[in-house]
Amino acid sequence: MSSTTKTPQRSSTIKVPITGGNLRNGHVYIREYLWFFPKWAIRGDRIDETDAQPCTLELDNFGAIETEIDAAKGIFRWRGWKKFFRQHGVLEGFEELPASA
Repeated sequence: MSSTTKTPQRSSTIKVPITGGNLRNGHVYIREYLWFFPKWAIRGDRIDETDAQPCTLELDNFGAIETEIDAAKGIFRWRGWKKFFRQHGVLEGFEELPASA
């Protein structure tokens, strides 16, 4: 019996579950979705690493933001998530953010 590994296909949006911790702490877990983002936007766990470049996310009815991705924590480095969650009424369990990369 042979098995094949499927490579996720690139799309313009992804569904990311939002947890209570995301809402309280103002971040979005994306560790399982790193494949979606350009490798040059992903940074390791050292704050002094300078190889990562910000990527732009278009947040619906909010505007464009630039953020790096912290691969060690599996989150965006952007600090505006709490305001975004409030403005859009995002609740725990939401699976699709109004955004595209």
